[in-house]
Amino acid sequence: MRRKKALRLQTTITLLVCLVLAIVLSIIYFLFSEQFKAQTRRNLQERVVAVSRTVALTPSVQEALRNPQSSFDIQQYANRIRRLNDVEFVVVIDMRGIRRSHPNPELVGQHMAGGDEGPVLLHGEHIVSIAEGTLGTSLRSFIPVFDAEGSQVGAVLTGVLMRRISEEASKNQWILYWGLGLGAVIGTVGAYLLARKIKQTIYDMEPFEIAKLLKERNAMLQSAKEGIIAVDGHLQITLINEEGRRLLRQAGIPAKLIDEDIRRIWPGLGWEDILLTGESLSDQEVELGAAVVRVSSVPILVNGEVAGVIATFRDKTEIRIMNERLSGLSSYAEALRAQAHEFRNKLHVIYGMAHMAYFDQLQEYISESLQTHESEVGAVTEQIRDQVMAGFILGKMSRAREAGIDFVLLKHSMLPEPRSGEAMHHLITILGNLFDNALEALSTERASREAPRIELAIRYDEDAGELLCSVRDNGSGIHDDIQSVIYDKGFSTKGENRGMGLYLVMLRVKELGGRLECCTRQGAGTRFTVTLPYAIKEALAK
Repeated sequence: MRRKKALRLQTTITLLVCLVLAIVLSIIYFLFSEQFKAQTRRNLQERVVAVSRTVALTPSVQEALRNPQSSFDIQQYANRIRRLNDVEFVVVIDMRGIRRSHPNPELVGQHMAGGDEGPVLLHGEHIVSIAEGTLGTSLRSFIPVFDAEGSQVGAVLTGVLMRRISEEASKNQWILYWGLGLGAVIGTVGAYLLARKIKQTIYDMEPFEIAKLLKERNAMLQSAKEGIIAVDGHLQITLINEEGRRLLRQAGIPAKLIDEDIRRIWPGLGWEDILLTGESLSDQEVELGAAVVRVSSVPILVNGEVAGVIATFRDKTEIRIMNERLSGLSSYAEALRAQAHEFRNKLHVIYGMAHMAYFDQLQEYISESLQTHESEVGAVTEQIRDQVMAGFILGKMSRAREAGIDFVLLKHSMLPEPRSGEAMHHLITILGNLFDNALEALSTERASREAPRIELAIRYDEDAGELLCSVRDNGSGIHDDIQSVIYDKGFSTKGENRGMGLYLVMLRVKELGGRLECCTRQGAGTRFTVTLPYAIKEALAK
């Protein structure tokens, strides 16, 4: 069964506004229509009263009622007054209720109909009533007629039919109809424009699309590995994801953050300048409690105006650990590449000897290669109990051999199996950077040096609870004038976009609570010694 398609938001808003408008206009029509009818009735009532009073005060009528022998023609006079004042009837009656005039001459001389003449004939009262007469239901006014001596001699009845009240009211309602029609047109157009404006404000999206977008945005925010925080134009926090809350909680900032002023809970971000200039700030290093985080902030623009700021931030330590892991993986890949290159060269030699049928020399070559490989691998795996580190060192040996440099793991070296692989990641980062620096230094000097050599020594001191590692080369050494800056970020003698190796080594050693020493002599080479306490290694294993 197909799902029924929902109305578009613009159509829904237009229909709802038009419905409300129709209800309001209907109420207005009812109220004004009744008002018109009431006003028409009052006007006609005043007219019939005035006509009755005029006839009742006419001396000729008074005399004709007092003296039946009078020559005054009441019927003719009453009809003329009726036509002049546009009423349905003007009836003059005597004290017995006998008609002396009527629009229908045949009814003159007969008793009047309606039965509501009693008060005016008996008590001389002025009354207005609605009653059924010979012409139909009518609104009529009774006025007593008195002679010159003050004696009542009859009454005057003037009236209009009730249907005329509705007809008169309808004639006067044309302006109401025009007003309601104009209001309906303006209201409908206004409803359409309002709906269109609302739709444009929400970027022509339907409600279900907005709901879907909000759910997707929330899922992205909560799944992000970086902290995300946003503020409005008054620097009040409007949004923060779970990772951002976690980092702020670690800094001792309370969980309630929405609507808080960012300057109060996290000063020093400089977001006031972003609101003023609209310029982004990238990779700021800002203190957050005891940690240092890297923050990238961009302005939120609405219709070209800066309406707030949104930023991503992450603990610098986590970024550094990730970089070091990538560096370690790069070292693994480089080691595998070197080994593959070495094996490929040996396969070429074996293929050539087999092709030339030099089987005796081939057997001798394979025997020597196996002996060299087995002795090399056996020595490394015996001294280095961790398979990852052993593979790393063997890869570096292959790379050094490929570069024509002798790389030696000293015989007294010993590395016990670590308690966690995380410790090896840190150690590989440190030794990998030291080895790469030594290899690059010797590679540039190989033409002027007969036997370039790198020595690696690893020793575990159980009594002191320390791991001592040293990387020594027999290069030309480090000049005295740059020894103080070799650990600075970005410093390098090898060109641009370099200078991160020793910086990362020093940073990692300091974070692990270790020591890094450099011993160099011009023309005799350089030795870097790293000392890492066992307690730090155990903490990492946990």
